[in-house]
Amino acid sequence: MIELCDVVKTFPEHYGIVNWLRTRGRVPRRTAINGVSFAAGRGELFGLLGANGSGKSTILRMLAGLIRPDAGAIVV
Repeated sequence: MIELCDVVKTFPEHYGIVNWLRTRGRVPRRTAINGVSFAAGRGELFGLLGANGSGKSTILRMLAGLIRPDAGAIVV
């Protein structure tokens, strides 16, 4: 069984010195996944569909354990 419950993942944005000064050293973050939830039971087939940059690869990396979510829970 695979279950994702309100998973959130953000990544730091690329920015220059001007933006760094504007934000006073805080790194701005870009949200890749925001509140994704789904479950797939044993023997079920499922697919991830979406446009470029919608977070499909990020979800698969989290399911494989390569990266950790910022919030939420993943059960494999």
